[in-house]
Amino acid sequence: VKILPITYIFFGITILVASGISSSHESVLEHAIRLSCEGEFEAATELFSSISQRDSSSNEYVASLHSLGNIAAIQGNLLLSGIFHGLAKEVNPDVMPPLALMHLEGKPCNGMGEIFWVSSFVKKDVYEYFCQAQGQQQLNCTNISFQFNNIGYDEVSFSTAESDMLYDAHISLATQLGISGAVDYAQLHYEKAGEIRPNEMELQLRNAISVPVVYKSLNHVEESRKKLERGVDRLLTLALSRNYKIKSLDHVSMP
Repeated sequence: VKILPITYIFFGITILVASGISSSHESVLEHAIRLSCEGEFEAATELFSSISQRDSSSNEYVASLHSLGNIAAIQGNLLLSGIFHGLAKEVNPDVMPPLALMHLEGKPCNGMGEIFWVSSFVKKDVYEYFCQAQGQQQLNCTNISFQFNNIGYDEVSFSTAESDMLYDAHISLATQLGISGAVDYAQLHYEKAGEIRPNEMELQLRNAISVPVVYKSLNHVEESRKKLERGVDRLLTLALSRNYKIKSLDHVSMP
C-alpha cells in the first residue's frame, strides 16, 4: 500500500508552515493533540499533516493518521475517517489513536475526550465495513484523494444495509457531540443522517426547527432564519405527503 502524503490528501500542496504557537517543551504531535482538545481542528490538521513529511514508518506518523481520521469523522467525512484508520493500521497496527487515549487515560481534554473515543470506534467500524468488504460495496481505500472528493455522494448512494451503517454512525456521533456541547457538529451529523433517511419524520422535524445556540453576527441570524423557513416548508410538505398533522410549530421561535 502506498502511503500518500497527508498534505496532498487535504490540499493538493505541501504545507511548509503549521499554524499555532507551541510551547518549547511540546513536540509537534503534542501541540496538535492540544489544539484538537481545544477544538481548533483546522490548525490541528495542519500540524498532523506536517508530520507526514517525516519518517512514514514512525509511531508519530501513524498517530497523525489516526488523529486525522478522528477529525474527519467529527467533521462528517465518515468514509475518509475509515480510510485514515486503515492506512494507520497498515503501517503499524499496535499504535493506539492518541486522541482516544486522552479519554482512556483520563487526561484533560476540555470535554472532547469522549468525542474522540466515540469517533475512534466509528472510523474503525467504517474501515472494517467498507474497506474490508463486510458491506456489498468495497471502496478503494488506498485512493484517498478520489474518495475524499466523492465523500458526500458516496454516503447517499450505497445499498440500504450500508446506508444504515452510516446512519447509525452519524447518530452516534451527533448524540455524543451534543452531550459534549459541540452543537454545530452535532447538527451537521443529524443533517447528514437526514440526507440518508429523508422520510424519517422525527429526524426531519428535529433538523427543520434546529437553530444555533449562539449567533456570530446579524448575517448569521438572517441566514438561520431563512434556513428555518425552508426547513419548516419542507417539513410541512413531507407531513402532507404522509398524512401527518403537525400541531406545535407555533411554539418555534428565534431572534
